[in-house]
Amino acid sequence: MYTAGNWKNHGLAISVRGRGVIARVPLPKDGGVTECVANCHLISAAPAMYEALKALLHHHERSVCTHEETHRGGGIWTICDSCQRKWADDEGGFKPYVDPPEVENARATLALADGGK
Repeated sequence: MYTAGNWKNHGLAISVRGRGVIARVPLPKDGGVTECVANCHLISAAPAMYEALKALLHHHERSVCTHEETHRGGGIWTICDSCQRKWADDEGGFKPYVDPPEVENARATLALADGGK
């Protein structure tokens, strides 16, 4: 499942079949092994972390209402058809849903792991 190859004489490139290179482990310049060993532990945990992050994002997408379908209720209300949340025009009105930065970072990380797709 995993393969390792030379990465421009700077270290190892770790690949997973079907996913391409998932990590590059630089060889320590000072001859120390500690950083290299720590990186190897991260690489061994990478598939589990990838699946956990994917599952967490899936849970987020199923649990959070993005308020995509709304209707007007009365003269001042915008009402979400999915969760029934209400916004009054005189209190700032409807604000479209925006993912928190942590969710955007998680999506970007998964896209990077998937080869930038």
